[in-house]
Amino acid sequence: MSKYLRLRERYHYFRYIRNYTIFLIMLKNVINLRWTILLFFPLFFSCTTHYLATMQGVDMEKKNTDSTFYSGTDTLGISYAFNNADGSVRVRFENHGGQSMIVDLTKSAIVINGKSHGFIDGKSFVHGRIGGQATTLDWSNDGTFQETTIRGGYNGSIYKDEDILFIPAKSYTVGSYSGLHEDILQLFKQNFVGTRGQVLLDYDYVHALTAEYDKAHSPLQIRSHVSYALLNVENKPSNYRISKQSFYATNLMRIRGIGSKRIRKMLDTRADITGFSVGNKSGVLLGTIAVVGTVGAVSALVDSGETQ
Repeated sequence: MSKYLRLRERYHYFRYIRNYTIFLIMLKNVINLRWTILLFFPLFFSCTTHYLATMQGVDMEKKNTDSTFYSGTDTLGISYAFNNADGSVRVRFENHGGQSMIVDLTKSAIVINGKSHGFIDGKSFVHGRIGGQATTLDWSNDGTFQETTIRGGYNGSIYKDEDILFIPAKSYTVGSYSGLHEDILQLFKQNFVGTRGQVLLDYDYVHALTAEYDKAHSPLQIRSHVSYALLNVENKPSNYRISKQSFYATNLMRIRGIGSKRIRKMLDTRADITGFSVGNKSGVLLGTIAVVGTVGAVSALVDSGETQ
């Protein structure tokens, strides 16, 4: 009887070892199939920070349709939008009069916190191919050499930003100028102190760190100076004028935990908000290392279990 019991115990023991081994093999197969997904999982939920600034125009009309700011007379109308993805300010110039006009961008500027930024940077864009000159020396077996000179040239086009905008009567033109993202990022680096709360974003509330400002205490002040002139019968400018507009940031927001596409979708409908997203590469790296470490630890346990 004791021999029968021992055989039965051995049978159950080997059955347990077999089932446990099968379980470990299955677990390892699952890890091998899905570890890549786990490895890249942090990339989809990386620590992306969104920086937003809501602008307010001074003595300007704000359109309900797209939140653009408008200032105009019977001669010139100007609209401003701050939601360009690259941080530039989109400006629409409208000629309301019966004469053609020009806008002289070389004598116009956007002033950001006291620093003047020209509407144009004076740079040119070269598209094509530029050749050069090279000289080679070919030595022969008898000690002499031959000099060969190769010369090149240029084939392409050179583009330069317009510095004078010509606007016929009853027409308009649109351009994007300067950039705000670097100035906004500096505001968050300079001991930014905000209040934690929730803000309405795309018909839903999200957590954000925000700070509200009035005109006198806003850390972001913008002035626009546009030089323009009507053209006389000889098509020459006469009596240059300056159109001035002012803006300031009513609030700054720092948001985390949501995707950049959602932020961009909101900005596309809000011309009064400028913003951008910054990915935290160190957060992605730490998340990836953590996942790799977890996978490695489980794999080690599986390997150790198989060798028992």
